[in-house]
Amino acid sequence: MSKNKKTTEDIEVLEGEIVEENLLPFNPLMSSPTISVDDENNMKGKLIEKTETLTKLSDQYLKAEQQKAKLEIELKKITTSKSITDIMLNLVDLGLSKDVLSGVVDNIKKPLDFKLFTEALKNLNDIRDKNANSITRDENGGRKKMKVFAQFETPSGERTSVGVSIDNDD
Repeated sequence: MSKNKKTTEDIEVLEGEIVEENLLPFNPLMSSPTISVDDENNMKGKLIEKTETLTKLSDQYLKAEQQKAKLEIELKKITTSKSITDIMLNLVDLGLSKDVLSGVVDNIKKPLDFKLFTEALKNLNDIRDKNANSITRDENGGRKKMKVFAQFETPSGERTSVGVSIDNDD
């Protein structure tokens, strides 16, 4: 068994010069610079104002995004309602044609066949009415308060006004 022997080496130390150019008036790592109470209060006030401004901007942005989402949903409902109306018109046209009516009459084996056809039309009609109705209803289901005002002026300068108000009492 051999033992490892550790040898020590002499380390040569070099002495250098200390250059004191462009020194800071204080050491930022040792202590912070002293500021007056007024400066501190001004800085705190500016931070509070920035925070309040950011909060208000965030709030406004959130409300705008919520409104945008609501409008997109309403637009989708309107589009769907129009599509359902078109489908219903096509079904009614198809159902009222002479060939289809005679075919339906010939194929009605049970009263259930005719009942299912009329229920399908009724369901489509209910969905269309529900989507169209949501345009005039507020978030609580009540009727929205709406006002429309129009003013007309003739070339001779006479004016006429018309106003309509729909209150939200059902």
